[in-house]
Amino acid sequence: MKKIKLIVDQALDMPRTLADRYDIKVINLNVAFGDEPADNYTNKEFYEKMRISPVLPKTSCPSPDAFLEEYKTGEEDIIVITLSKDISGTYGSAVLAKEMYISQGSKKIITVIDSTNGSIGSALVAIESAKLIDEGKAYEDIVELAEKRIENIIHYGVLETLENAVKGGRISKTKGFVANVLNLKPIIQIEHTVFVVDKGRGIKNSIKKMIDLVEQDIKKYNKTPSMLGIAHSNDLEKAELVK
Repeated sequence: MKKIKLIVDQALDMPRTLADRYDIKVINLNVAFGDEPADNYTNKEFYEKMRISPVLPKTSCPSPDAFLEEYKTGEEDIIVITLSKDISGTYGSAVLAKEMYISQGSKKIITVIDSTNGSIGSALVAIESAKLIDEGKAYEDIVELAEKRIENIIHYGVLETLENAVKGGRISKTKGFVANVLNLKPIIQIEHTVFVVDKGRGIKNSIKKMIDLVEQDIKKYNKTPSMLGIAHSNDLEKAELVK
């Protein structure tokens, strides 16, 4: 039996094959269209429903009880890696669950790590941590290496449409309309929160700019990435193009 359990939240977009291979426990977020849980839809159905819906589905972070239940399972010490606490309350739920569990007399060691990132950026940290667990590394070393790795994550993305940003009230309908007319595709970066770093005319031009930014950062910090991850939101064709 492993002496360390690794827990992540669903927003890390951890591929199921990797979660199963490394026995990573995934805590689901709560997503629903009205009173209907998104779990009732396939990915394709979900994105189509979101496209035609005038409002976005409601999302909420996992409850502390969801983490507490997983903390109580097994005898291993625990490492939790969550979505950035500046984007979601998931980190707070995991920490509160830890406090609740310790108050009940648990002697397990539990460390909750804020990835300061999201999606595949955070998942890369989790995957590397899982590999270290498999190699039998010491708990303290794994936590230290995960925290150092977080400092080196560079995460960019391209928004092909601003439709969901308009629905969610993040930008005005006017700005969304102008961007659509001019065919502008924002390039975003995730570091604690999400912000726009550039934009391009057309999706292919924006993707090229995004890749240029990644290459520039690698040269700027004189780093050779140990791992690169590519994630997509219902657009495998563009992900293959980036690859």
